[in-house]
Amino acid sequence: MSTELQGAINVLAARVEQRAQELAEMKRMVNSLCREAGQEPLYSDADMAVKGFSGLVSLRSDQFYGKSPTVAAREYLDLRGTAVSLEEILEALQRGGFSFESQGWTDAARLRNLGISIGKNTAIFHRLPNDNWGLAKWYPDIKQKKPASPKANGKQEAATTEAANSANEAETKESKPEEGKTKTANAD
Repeated sequence: MSTELQGAINVLAARVEQRAQELAEMKRMVNSLCREAGQEPLYSDADMAVKGFSGLVSLRSDQFYGKSPTVAAREYLDLRGTAVSLEEILEALQRGGFSFESQGWTDAARLRNLGISIGKNTAIFHRLPNDNWGLAKWYPDIKQKKPASPKANGKQEAATTEAANSANEAETKESKPEEGKTKTANAD
């Protein structure tokens, strides 16, 4: 085969791959909207069509059955070996037999609940700027966010000040009627 033909084949194959990736992204968006609307996803092959997803790990149909969402997500990311979207993690959990029903998660809330579950486990998971999720151990140079102390964020201080003001107002209200009674008694 001539190099000219091979070059043309390579260019066209790259275009096909690009379009396949675009199509897969649109399918993932439709599936995400379906979940938000409380419907089953329309495209079961949405992630499998992407070459970048060719690292798709083989999952047993019971791989994540009986496991907590954080354990299942951590195991999937370990198997995958790279940061991925929340949608991909959700799809993998579904393929791996994760029991959303035992968690009390509706179809419409699965993606949101999964995001909450892994988002509050910053010692295990790290959210990248592109909204993909990876394991914190993969990013040792990234400092973990420390929870703000109650006084540092102003909420505790404001609540304390508000409670003190309410107590002062209550004392003032209690003392005013007594003064009024005293004045009334003196007026008689």
